[in-house]
Amino acid sequence: MLEILAVIFTFVCVYLTTQNKVSSWPIGIIGVSLYFALFFQVGLYAEMITQAVFFIQGFYGWYNWAKIKEKPPAPITTLTTKQRAGWVGAILAFTIILWQILIHTSASIPLIDSFTTSISLVANWLLAKRKLENWWLWIFVDLIYVGMFIFKTLYWTAGLYFVFFFMAMYGLSKWKEEFYYGKYGRGYEDARLS
Repeated sequence: MLEILAVIFTFVCVYLTTQNKVSSWPIGIIGVSLYFALFFQVGLYAEMITQAVFFIQGFYGWYNWAKIKEKPPAPITTLTTKQRAGWVGAILAFTIILWQILIHTSASIPLIDSFTTSISLVANWLLAKRKLENWWLWIFVDLIYVGMFIFKTLYWTAGLYFVFFFMAMYGLSKWKEEFYYGKYGRGYEDARLS
């Protein structure tokens, strides 16, 4: 039952995120709380850390997306090449550090758990900052999650992440459209200035 509730709340959160809805954040906070308990039960300790950080990031994302109602929403932006390289380096460094910690615990699959956690934390941070690249990271990590959750016999969660893969592709498409052609997008600004 815990897994099914976590799946429901998390699915609704991600769907609302693809629609650029600020309500995705409070619903996501409930989902990550449920997953924290579930991952403790199955020994995915790095994923527990992910959920705890998502909990905190949820409040930041909620604030950052909502801010002041009279102002336009925070624009969708992209990372520079240097920033992308820095985030890839951060993912690799955090994976190694976390893996070295988890190999001394009863974690069931410490390397994969560490890698998916590292990617997810960066992706969620970029989501909160409304960076377009967050969706590329989610697309990549969702595929890994499907296999990991099947291995852990968390079939509902594996199914959810399979759906997330397609939702992330949809979210990327929607955000690209907003980035290039939306009211506050780069295409809109280019047209306004010409």
